[in-house]
Amino acid sequence: MNHDPITETQQMILDYMDAYFIIEDQMPSCQAIADQFKVWPNAALEIIHRLVRKKILARNIVGKLKRGPKYYEAVSQAANNPNIITRRAINERTGSREYNPSP
Repeated sequence: MNHDPITETQQMILDYMDAYFIIEDQMPSCQAIADQFKVWPNAALEIIHRLVRKKILARNIVGKLKRGPKYYEAVSQAANNPNIITRRAINERTGSREYNPSP
């Protein structure tokens, strides 16, 4: 199960979490993710649970989200996957320095 490839939706959420972390110095809540992607909070929570099971995300001692042991491996695989085009990849290809997590 931990070898499942990361989905496009999971990658978009990870990109959003990265941008949110840069701005807010903490990971977003499930509610913030749900609001951003216009889904129910339980749907956002389920995606997060899947990322935790894949060890891409983890929880710290007080239960807050953090990058898991397989985070960088998943991000590099997604960057090499031509089927997943993220805003970060578009910005890298176009030379843009802006990264806007909002759709």
